[in-house]
Amino acid sequence: MRSVRCMPGFVLATLAAALATRQASAQCGGGTDPHCTVAVMAVDNYPCAGSGSLLNSDSSAIGFVNQLFTSNPAGFQLNLQDTCAPNSNCSPVTDQLVNDVDFLDPNTPNPIPTSDDSAKWDQLNQSIAFFQGHGDCFPTQKPIPDQLCISQAQCMTPGVEGLGATGFGACLRSPSSEQQYGVGIGVCTYNFPSDIIVCGSNDQNGGTARVSGGNVVLGENPVNGGWAGAGTNGGTAMAFVKNSCSMMAGYWNKWEPAFGGIHLYAGTMVAWGDSEDSSQYGSAVIAGYTANPNSSVQGNYTNAVNFINEGTACAGGYGGGFNGCGCNLIQTWGTEDANMDLYNNTFNESWYGLKTDMPTQTSRATMYWTAGCNYNLQNYPALGGD
Repeated sequence: MRSVRCMPGFVLATLAAALATRQASAQCGGGTDPHCTVAVMAVDNYPCAGSGSLLNSDSSAIGFVNQLFTSNPAGFQLNLQDTCAPNSNCSPVTDQLVNDVDFLDPNTPNPIPTSDDSAKWDQLNQSIAFFQGHGDCFPTQKPIPDQLCISQAQCMTPGVEGLGATGFGACLRSPSSEQQYGVGIGVCTYNFPSDIIVCGSNDQNGGTARVSGGNVVLGENPVNGGWAGAGTNGGTAMAFVKNSCSMMAGYWNKWEPAFGGIHLYAGTMVAWGDSEDSSQYGSAVIAGYTANPNSSVQGNYTNAVNFINEGTACAGGYGGGFNGCGCNLIQTWGTEDANMDLYNNTFNESWYGLKTDMPTQTSRATMYWTAGCNYNLQNYPALGGD
């Protein structure tokens, strides 16, 4: 049986710095330091039909790399270069060099031909994977015109995408929904896939990598075993993903299928509007590492929303990297034990923890999540969803 434990945060709230997990050698690879490389990919240029080009994803990825190497005490390296010295001009992989097969695991059931995530997105010795670009916004996830609601029982007309596991959609109240429709009024949203969209020169799946149940599985490694059905040739410990329509509030299990040994998945969740193509996102989400590598990864990620001023503010709030009301949400799925190791040592790990294999990552039995938002999530919980 699966249990879900939520640890929601809001605007200026961050969790206290967690236990400092095992510190590894700054040398890259092998021994007590099996995970040390970083994959950074982004797409601005979308010549493919149906995908408008972006302006800031590439610059955000460059900002991530530049910030990472201003101070790099854990000895991370870009996975496409032998070394990347502090303050060097390291470059992420961008635009048509980013292909859907770079995210797809060839060892999953019914693999897409030429899939090879172990070359970029999920290398055996990898610590961190970063992507910014388009997602896939399905027209019926938030029908037009808005379906107004005060409870999830009113959300019963989902179009083609279907209802959540509860048998209803989700009723999402937010400061912006109440500003437009009145106090207590939300809008209905429905179950939909979570996709990474690219436009590469070697795409084999229409430019789509489906995180919510496709061929994207991260972190499967020899230590934790092949329980996720994706072999043992991965290694990514943490993924940062900034794209549109990755998760609507209430649908907390969207990223669950991607867990195959990965510790943490950090993305965006919205209750009104969408994620903004922010140029500041990349540097903001890694700044906590360069300031203090012993600090809490998830605390740094949720706090980063306070340092992103791009976007259109949620009613009564600020942008935070969203056009509307949204959150930086981070979660783990794994095996909990009597000592709460999944919570204490994986969900609350430091940046050094991303360099080791965590014994908790052997199932998707328990989930923890927390979020830093540009509105007070505790005052506006999602009604329904999963």
